[in-house]
Amino acid sequence: MNTLLRKQMGIGLLLMSLGASACGLKDAWQDVKRSQSALKSELGIDAKVGVDITNGHTSIAVRLPAAPAGDAAEAKRAIAAVVTRACHSKVERVDISF
Repeated sequence: MNTLLRKQMGIGLLLMSLGASACGLKDAWQDVKRSQSALKSELGIDAKVGVDITNGHTSIAVRLPAAPAGDAAEAKRAIAAVVTRACHSKVERVDISF
């Protein structure tokens, strides 16, 4: 196999892998936006939401501007339920901090 053909194959593989990872990033970005919107509309919470995808495992981080009023455990369950429903990808863990 000549050098030019190897370079062309390498460039093709690089472009395909970049395209696949860009789709994953786009999906993660959309999950973040959907989660923020759902938290605002359903619970009235203006939270910062982040996503971490490592080896196919998705975890969502929700940062609240202040501690929730009332029972913190109940608030965390409600937030986790809203975020899990809003995300299209399978969420394995929801981390909530304030």
